[in-house]
Amino acid sequence: MKTSRRLVVALFLAVMLLPVGAHAEEAGRKAGPSQGVLSDLESVREQVLYEIRILEAAKDQFALDKKAAPGTAIPWDRLKRYLKPTSRLGLLETPVDLLGHPIELGNIGAAPLLSKQTVAALKVDSGDPVWTRYCAKAE
Repeated sequence: MKTSRRLVVALFLAVMLLPVGAHAEEAGRKAGPSQGVLSDLESVREQVLYEIRILEAAKDQFALDKKAAPGTAIPWDRLKRYLKPTSRLGLLETPVDLLGHPIELGNIGAAPLLSKQTVAALKVDSGDPVWTRYCAKAE
């Protein structure tokens, strides 16, 4: 009895997993760089963009909570309270991006800025509307 129950369970699992494996193999044959597979550089670029947007949202929330006027400076230790404490950003002593370059927080009303080194390393087009607000201006 136990053997037949085990056999039924094993067959059930095999049938359930078969379509997933077949689909994954088929997707692997079709996938290529132009079809959604991110390169390492693109992955880092996406993560940096995600984190800079998190910082911008934290600044906005700080401004709302504290009724801070545009142009008000925000110390990092106060802004950190608006970040998830266990996140990469929440664990930092100073705001740095994923590449280790400093992030300029800016005042209320201004977007945080990535360093020129980060922009260059990520090969970001500073004219790209997604990135424009986060790229340090050339002097």
